Amino acid sequence: MALRQCLEPLGGLQSFVRPGQRVLLQVNLASPSPPEDAVCTHPAIVRAVCRLVREVGGTPAVGGSAAGVTAHRTQQALKASGILDAATAEGAEVLNYDEIGGRDIDSGGALLGKLHIARPVLETDVLITLPKMKTHGLTLLTGAVKNHMGVLPGARKSELHRLFPDPKDFGEALLDMYTAAPPHLATMDTVQGMDGDGPAGGRVRDVGLLAASAYGVALDAVMCAVAGLDAEWVPTLAAARKRGIGVASLEGIEVLGIPLEEAGGRVSPFVYPTTYRLATNSWPPIWGRRLLLRQFNRPAKPIILTRECTGWRTCFESCPVKAITMVGKKALIEQKECIACLCCHEVCRWD
Repeated sequence: MALRQCLEPLGGLQSFVRPGQRVLLQVNLASPSPPEDAVCTHPAIVRAVCRLVREVGGTPAVGGSAAGVTAHRTQQALKASGILDAATAEGAEVLNYDEIGGRDIDSGGALLGKLHIARPVLETDVLITLPKMKTHGLTLLTGAVKNHMGVLPGARKSELHRLFPDPKDFGEALLDMYTAAPPHLATMDTVQGMDGDGPAGGRVRDVGLLAASAYGVALDAVMCAVAGLDAEWVPTLAAARKRGIGVASLEGIEVLGIPLEEAGGRVSPFVYPTTYRLATNSWPPIWGRRLLLRQFNRPAKPIILTRECTGWRTCFESCPVKAITMVGKKALIEQKECIACLCCHEVCRWD
């Protein structure tokens, strides 16, 4: 019912899906984590979208590719998150991009010439992305544009980190992916979000909202405002503003449903990731902080808390530049080789 209300001002799901069409739901599969950890798209959201797709005459499928390159990691994430059970219960096909593979296409973007996109993304009639509202150590926000990284099957996500370790360039590359195979609708899971050192190790936040838009860039800008995050620091939004793709400024966005001020007032501002520490300093004023961040903030390199390391090896297997070695059952980072892409932080399993 809540999802139906959310989509109603946009004309309902029938404005995006016609009878007989195949509809692919692109979920967030950051890591194999249960729903209560707020790491992946919540299975209740997946179930609700599947039901509405069938209600308007479409045929739903659910797909994605998890972070990291560990064998069977995507399947583990689908099971642990509850997405596999939710999709199966609704009669939706579940597609593991790592097993299906992809196809090369011309991106026509600023940085990427060719892209290897998962075949289901290219072959579906309608693509709906289901991002999770979270902070991110590299991109500040995991939103509709960042969620599109999941269209790259297998190790190609780590390769993108290797090629573009700088957040600015990484944001440009993400926007290239988003515009090469754009979703028709973005429905963001903001019932529970994550702040702090997301996208997998932060704090669960109760937000109590749902948000949707046909325009992912605008949706990300609005959700930054709701979370109290400065959209100026989000690399994907900065790239969109520079290239004139979508609308990344609130002044050009019409917000329907709950007024933006009321939505933002429902939750205290999100805590920034450690990597954006200058953003949390109350002095100097906001314009000064932006200037300092651009000039002096450098990507924070991860360290391993040896006593907490449980030897899962996922970081070791997922590091795009092989900067991590295993000493006994403990991981060790060679800082000179580290490119601060934070892949290890994203895939770490310490419990």
